[in-house]
Amino acid sequence: MAESYLTKVLYRSEAVPGTQFEGRAETLQMLVLALSRQGKWIETHRSLQQSFDGKEETMEKIATEARAKGEWQEAERILIQLWNHPATEPRDHNIQIQRRLRLLYALAEVAFGKKDYGRAETCAIRPTER
Repeated sequence: MAESYLTKVLYRSEAVPGTQFEGRAETLQMLVLALSRQGKWIETHRSLQQSFDGKEETMEKIATEARAKGEWQEAERILIQLWNHPATEPRDHNIQIQRRLRLLYALAEVAFGKKDYGRAETCAIRPTER
């Protein structure tokens, strides 16, 4: 229900002023969250191909919710996408490190959930290797 309403809002709003209408980012965030919560992963990933403010935070939220539900494949797919293609790389080195550690921890949790203990260990040990 929310999905169809949000899709209509996006479609109608983009038809008139273009893709940068006010509230676009928030609408896309809500749509992507609604799709993922319904398990519509193809549509979720398709919507995540668009660029919008708050995309990275939204992706982390989706990955967290997927991990909580034990949807390891989807959580891993989103986390790997975040790892390989960050939307924005923070300029502050400490924030970059915190982000990478957060993603490694989440990837270790996914690997553990998938019973890939060797990979979980690798993700857990990797930050200490410097």
